[in-house]
Amino acid sequence: RDVDLHIWLRIWSQGYSELYERGIPMVVDDVRLPSEVQILRVLEPEIIVVRVHADAEVRRERRAGEFTGTGDITETGWEGAAFDATIDTTAVTVQEAYAALVAAIDGGSENV
Repeated sequence: RDVDLHIWLRIWSQGYSELYERGIPMVVDDVRLPSEVQILRVLEPEIIVVRVHADAEVRRERRAGEFTGTGDITETGWEGAAFDATIDTTAVTVQEAYAALVAAIDGGSENV
């Protein structure tokens, strides 16, 4: 990243183009920066971008106490990104989070 801020975007875009040309649908499950959201919206104007998050302490517990890099741009850069919906998983089950995701995709909710 120190040399090329957009290296992951270039790598991802190449893979996306190859899959798109073959008609293979995909889910992008790790978007952390506004520039990543922007390129997704350019490539797929109908894309739905959902932010799934949890309280920092809960994330730490889920990772058995291992929670590093909280000040890194990839952990804070999302704050400037435009999301279509937000799902807070701090106090919900996996099943509830999945139901909220389905509702967001179906257009039934913006924030859960």
